[in-house]
Amino acid sequence: MKSIFKKVIALILVIESRATLSRYQPRIIAVTGSVGKTSTKDAITTALTPLVSVRKSQKSFNSDIGVPLTILGLPNAWDSPRRWFDNLLAGAKLAWGQKQDFPEWLVLEIGADHPGDIKSIAKWLRPNVVVLTRFPDVPVHVEFFASPEAVIEEKRHMRKALLPDGLLVVNADDERTLAEPIIQKQRKITFGEKSGATIRAESSEIKYENGRPVGLMVRVSTGTGSIPLLMRGAIGTGHMHAALAALSVVHGLGLNIVTAAKALSEHQMPPGRMRLIEGKGGSVIIDDTYNASPVAVEAGLEALGSVQTEGERIFVLADMKELGVYSKNAHRSIGVAVGKAYQKKQLDYFLAVGTLTGEAADAATENGMPQERVMRRLDAETAATTLVGTIDENDVVLVKGSQSMRMERVVKAAMAHPEEASKLLVRQESEWEER
Repeated sequence: MKSIFKKVIALILVIESRATLSRYQPRIIAVTGSVGKTSTKDAITTALTPLVSVRKSQKSFNSDIGVPLTILGLPNAWDSPRRWFDNLLAGAKLAWGQKQDFPEWLVLEIGADHPGDIKSIAKWLRPNVVVLTRFPDVPVHVEFFASPEAVIEEKRHMRKALLPDGLLVVNADDERTLAEPIIQKQRKITFGEKSGATIRAESSEIKYENGRPVGLMVRVSTGTGSIPLLMRGAIGTGHMHAALAALSVVHGLGLNIVTAAKALSEHQMPPGRMRLIEGKGGSVIIDDTYNASPVAVEAGLEALGSVQTEGERIFVLADMKELGVYSKNAHRSIGVAVGKAYQKKQLDYFLAVGTLTGEAADAATENGMPQERVMRRLDAETAATTLVGTIDENDVVLVKGSQSMRMERVVKAAMAHPEEASKLLVRQESEWEER
């Protein structure tokens, strides 16, 4: 019954969204890829806000229901039929009732959990700009697809939906996205660290204040000059790429890139995505708990190893879900990386949470990490107790795992000011708390 109800709701929302788009004619930026969609969508919105009227997808509204909700400016009604009725009524008023204020631009995150998800959206959504973040070897949600390439091909449907005179923005550091073609009068702009990228990071380094990491300093080349960009509360290349993508969109649209960069310097990092949080006892937490894929875990581990600290570096990893037949090898690969990081003195402790991470723990010890440095726990609650009892002043802790592992609970237990959890962490809504 729930499935039928959802399909009916989705159908009506799409009808209302199409009517709304036809009526108000906003320009659309679609962000897709397998890594960094939400961070990129948020950065683009921040960069555009002082320049144009813009609305973005809330949280990760990137599905057949989430995208229409963003277009219509409506909240998630969760499991409440009454709230869904109110949503549909509000959508109908926007589409066919008295005209309302509507943004000039929509920044939409487009995701795929199953085959056909993006293809169905691409049938009716024609973006002016498409941003491709990254296509890794083992994408998240690959369990539900025939192969990793099938996931990538699903994402390509949005690129194919780009208007004939549209703008394609791609990650130059990813050979797969860089190779994406354009047709007719379409233009392509590239971003990244690679030489030749239109918007390029000349350098990037962690910024410290009083010996503690506070953010990421990036010097951005625009082709005609360079701009210093300090992203407070951010760490890791993911946020750097998000900012570069945002500046690429601004540049491609012929808007003021200096104004955009200034806005990005004041940008609040999205919860659960390599965000720096003050931890108990003078520790630092890198909160990356929104979700987990192999490539994102590897990037997070690399970022953790690059942090300078007088304390210890602790890596907390929960199971990476939805990897299907690739799960065992993916977890073992992470374990190998953990062992190597320990040998390079870039990591001191590994806390493996769940059942799948047992493979990672085994591989870590097989690759040089002592057994006493590897802790194994079954769930977020026991992991939280262990971490709180372990961390000390100047320790730096990276916490990561798939959504269902609820690793934000570990961060909440270990953060210095848990009263700020609703503002700083993912999945703090009552609907999530009750699960």
